[in-house]
Amino acid sequence: MSNNLPDMWLGRIIKNTALGSALIGQTAYSYYAETEQTRGIDMLRSILVLPMLFHSPTVTAIHGMEFKSGIVKAVLENKIILNGLDERITDALNTTFLSIQMGSDSGLYRFDKFDNNFQLCPIHRNFPIPVEKHSKNIRHMFAAAKRLGVWFHQDLGSLYKILHVRI
Repeated sequence: MSNNLPDMWLGRIIKNTALGSALIGQTAYSYYAETEQTRGIDMLRSILVLPMLFHSPTVTAIHGMEFKSGIVKAVLENKIILNGLDERITDALNTTFLSIQMGSDSGLYRFDKFDNNFQLCPIHRNFPIPVEKHSKNIRHMFAAAKRLGVWFHQDLGSLYKILHVRI
């Protein structure tokens, strides 16, 4: 029985990492489009992606919102987004970094350095992973990732203040 536990956990980690790399990739593509393809999403913003998108109440709250609504409206209308966000960030750091590495290794995006910050820049013109054939929950996660990419294109200090996150 105990021999199966590592395989079970390994499978879960691999699935979360693969999905995480795709979700971070979708966010990076949306962010990149907002900058007119001049800057990628930086690491400090990218660490917010999985704690928000692996939280089903957040996905439910934002996946159908208008792109122009913004993160402020999302948080004001859905306080549940903030519930435990600091803890979720801490808990997801390992998966986030593994996901970022997997996305880079698989050619989804590349690392660039801009103003002494590492950023994730898309390699392809359009997001290369078709999501329409996936389950509704997965499609909603990708829809939410698109919105985060658009909404995260604001001052980082303001973003962290809105989300009540401490670094």
